[in-house]
Amino acid sequence: KPPDVAYPVQQEAIMTLKATIAMILALGVSAQAAGTIRVCVNSSTYASFLALNRAKAISSRMFATAGVALEWRSAGTAACRGFQPTRIVVLDFATNVPPSQHPGAMAYAFPYEAVHIVVLFDRIEQYARSATDVCALLAHVMTHEITHLLQGVSRHSLTGVMKSNWDTHDFMQMAQNPLPFTPEDIDLIQQGLRPRVAGPASAVPPATPAELH
Repeated sequence: KPPDVAYPVQQEAIMTLKATIAMILALGVSAQAAGTIRVCVNSSTYASFLALNRAKAISSRMFATAGVALEWRSAGTAACRGFQPTRIVVLDFATNVPPSQHPGAMAYAFPYEAVHIVVLFDRIEQYARSATDVCALLAHVMTHEITHLLQGVSRHSLTGVMKSNWDTHDFMQMAQNPLPFTPEDIDLIQQGLRPRVAGPASAVPPATPAELH
């Protein structure tokens, strides 16, 4: 019996089918990566391991309501170096920043640069009333600044986690349950997750930090 031989038309159909399957798989991976943000945290000697992990868990739950999954990694690992299919945010901690720098802010980010966040941890401790409040407040600060980077604009909402200034009522609420995103917050987050089209360099706004007070 002669060996089975596919006719040219059959071979072409097989190749087309394989290419289609590969494209579907690639699109699936791309879509999954688009909704996932890898947060690379530089080692902090300021926040305790327990407080930071609790804050990460709260922040992850908050972003889940906006359709975003957070991956938390140490900044020095391979997952945070080189080209990555998953979008990366770098989170740093600082203390003893002079009051004249970012006055009143607990953190700041550069939304148009879209990568780096600096958390002013000693100022968070000053606002917090207990260790539990430190965890909740740190989670909200991280969520607020990551959102600035995802949205890619320096703007705030009138209510919720993206307010520019939290009041006593907000602090009391976040100690019980996370402050929510507004519908506009979520829309802008989802828009920011879409692939960006590079424009002229002159169209890039100045690197003005978005601060949380």
